[in-house]
Amino acid sequence: MAIQIGLDIGAISLKLAALGKPEDRPLLHALTTANPNFRLIDWNGQPLVISDYRRIAGSPIQSTFDLLQELYDGVSEKRIEGIRVTGSGSRVIAKILGIYFENEFKAIARMMGAFYPEVRTVFEIGGESSKYMRLEPQPETGLAGIADYDLSGECAAGTGSFLDQQALRMNYSIEEVGPVVGTAGRAARIAGRCSVFAKSDMIHAQQKGYAPPEILLAIGAAAESVLVFLLLLFHLAHWGAFLALGAAAILAAWRFRGKGTGTRDPIRIPRPAWVIFAAYGVWYLVNALAPETIADGITYHLGLPNEYLRLGGFPDHITFYDVVPQGMEMLYTVAFAFGRHAAAKLVEFAFFLATLPLIFRVGRRLGATDLASLVAAVFYFCAPVAGITGSSSYNDAAGVFFLLAAFYLLLLAEPRYLLPAGALAGFCYAIKLPGLIVVSGAVLFVAAQRRWKPVLIVAAGAALMMAPWIVRAVALTGNPVAPLMNRVFPNPYFHIATEQELAASLRSLGDVRPAQVPWELAFGDRLTGTFGPLLLALPIGLLALRRRGGRLLWAAAFLLALPWLTNTGARFLMPAVALAAIALGIVLPRPAAWAAIALQAVLCWPHVLDAWETRYSFRLHEFPLAAAVGVESEADYCKRRFEEYNVARMIQRATPPDSRTLTLLSVANAYLDREVAVTWQSAEADRLLDTLRLASLYSTTPTFDWKAVWPERAVRTLRFRMPAAYQGEWDINEVQLFSGEDRLFNSPQWTFGGWPNRWEGPLAFDGNLATRWRTWETVRAGMYLDVELGNPQRLTAAVLVTHTPVFRGPLEIHGLDVKGQWHLLSNTPRASPRPPRDIRLEASRALKRAGFRYLLVSTGQGGNAPIGNILVGREAEWGLERVGEAGRFYLLRVK
Repeated sequence: MAIQIGLDIGAISLKLAALGKPEDRPLLHALTTANPNFRLIDWNGQPLVISDYRRIAGSPIQSTFDLLQELYDGVSEKRIEGIRVTGSGSRVIAKILGIYFENEFKAIARMMGAFYPEVRTVFEIGGESSKYMRLEPQPETGLAGIADYDLSGECAAGTGSFLDQQALRMNYSIEEVGPVVGTAGRAARIAGRCSVFAKSDMIHAQQKGYAPPEILLAIGAAAESVLVFLLLLFHLAHWGAFLALGAAAILAAWRFRGKGTGTRDPIRIPRPAWVIFAAYGVWYLVNALAPETIADGITYHLGLPNEYLRLGGFPDHITFYDVVPQGMEMLYTVAFAFGRHAAAKLVEFAFFLATLPLIFRVGRRLGATDLASLVAAVFYFCAPVAGITGSSSYNDAAGVFFLLAAFYLLLLAEPRYLLPAGALAGFCYAIKLPGLIVVSGAVLFVAAQRRWKPVLIVAAGAALMMAPWIVRAVALTGNPVAPLMNRVFPNPYFHIATEQELAASLRSLGDVRPAQVPWELAFGDRLTGTFGPLLLALPIGLLALRRRGGRLLWAAAFLLALPWLTNTGARFLMPAVALAAIALGIVLPRPAAWAAIALQAVLCWPHVLDAWETRYSFRLHEFPLAAAVGVESEADYCKRRFEEYNVARMIQRATPPDSRTLTLLSVANAYLDREVAVTWQSAEADRLLDTLRLASLYSTTPTFDWKAVWPERAVRTLRFRMPAAYQGEWDINEVQLFSGEDRLFNSPQWTFGGWPNRWEGPLAFDGNLATRWRTWETVRAGMYLDVELGNPQRLTAAVLVTHTPVFRGPLEIHGLDVKGQWHLLSNTPRASPRPPRDIRLEASRALKRAGFRYLLVSTGQGGNAPIGNILVGREAEWGLERVGEAGRFYLLRVK
């Protein structure tokens, strides 16, 4: 038994043929059965094994060794009688292996004579050159001989290498080019004598086309968001305006339909994958059609659109969620106007679905196979945290969509796409503040090419989308990144302490140790969402770093993972995981890729998760078909799903439309047509919560009269100053000024200043011990509070009602005289304990003075419930009356 091997090693590809004797058939059949890269055919009664077309990827030697090793895994090297090689890359291999080299022309002639003896003319387009041969039978042997031949010149315009390159650039495989060309209605005029001119003509022809539909969706949605912003700004937001906007968009789409043929990029998904996408898609769709029940959705993602439609524009108040970028909430507002909660959720769901083809397009641009992209698409689509965000009004899934759209346009590396790429990157910021990372990544990607004009274009596109929200934040608060970075941009609307507490809470891992993070993100319950089993396999994707596309994917993934350090919720890793998943798909062999797809699809199915994970997790648990189709009413469904709905209904019934309610807990604003203020979301609500704490939880905390005395001096301004830092806050409930034995009472002419928190200085002079001025941060040396007295006053003493002396920090009191000179009046104040005083009625008076006639509290444990425990049952002692009750939640009216 003897097997002959032929190798064709070209500039791009590598092929193998192994011809055996009839008795070798069982052995070769076993080889092709075990290895799908080989196929067995019959030639004149002899078994012939042919390998699949294989790219050498710039490594002909390694590729040849790999192919031969696959053959030797099924056929012992001892069974091989001879090997010959041909092709442009074969001489080096022949020398290394010590085997014979066969001239390409002779090899082609012999092959044609054996398989197609009737053929007389041959054109062979290889990767490096094109060949022409005229064949004639030789009289003495009857075999095909070469009567004439020619070879292409040095220009590669007509070679396979050029064709392969252009097919890849247009996101086709070389095998697809023929069938696609066959469907063309007409041909573009392309120069055929030079590859440089040919490529230039092809790009010019493509520029007459249009982008894939997902990109058009992204650009149109971003533009619509800005238009809705303008409508809200001018208080023109109502369903009629939105209907006109939609009609104009439809008209424009019809007007410009069919302009150019564009570059087709069909996404072909295997049937097993369609089953996965369809099953999960139906589950997600039913949840998207049901009323919103998820925390952030019922509070602000849909609470804001609900309020905007009620008012016809932006509200006057300034809270945490009022000033964060709201790119997606603009789109939700339009949908909410026509279909309420379900319509808004469907907007997010549409972007979630559109992300799937974008994953394939990005993968192709980076050289990934469709199977590799399929691994990433299934990984992402089946991940529980992606499923719940993509089928709710959370905006994280939309953020991934717009990120991938921007990334795709940047990968096209064409000047006309730079501005829209920047705009889509900027819209990621408009969706969520961490989207600034996307803008930074886009600018860095273009800057790496060391061409500054494209950098400016991308930055300009991003600025177009970011500007509305930055300008609005500056106009409202003076802080361009409000409600964050309030230490850098001090303002009267947000406290530094609240921001610090929120940041510490969001970035905390809680009781999760760092070593447990991967498991918790894959399967656990403690980091607000899970990704499924493939998350643990992501490190395998680091093998893709050997390829340029893999390095680009991982660089982007690491950059996009940075926001997770500030918010450890799993959904903040969705952009990074979506890109890293493509890298994982790139390195997985075909069987492993399908195994990974099956594993993710099976283990992430909700019923499978419920079988072994019974704790609450941030994922979908129900299939609410009755609520989705309207058989179960919105009220019945919401009452069953979350208690905040009953609270919202209680407030709606018990309060007049123009009322304001201070709430010590989050409220379902999406189901409420009243103005409410949640305690942590603004400085005003913070102050009032502090007032309630002083009158309840802190009523027994030691309070002091901190008194300073000095020789009589006429002063125009009095300054209370902390000369040294200490780990504690400085607070002043009330300031009393004296001239001799006479107290100087507050005057409307007095003005207040200080550092920090100069805006709340009047609280120390309002005659209400339930309110106070605070630094809202630990004391730094030099902090002060000023009171400008208008006309000079002759003062001899000051008393500060405060808790601060417990920190044993020093205090200085300075006076500004009529000549504009500062004098140290005292630095030795004496603190004396102040008898306890009932300030509950004063606290209620502070609420009423701030414009709040209603107070919502809860009882029980956690949060602000301890305040409710003190209030409920003693309403009269506080000057309150109970007007509503929903379980452990109570609505109180200020008398």
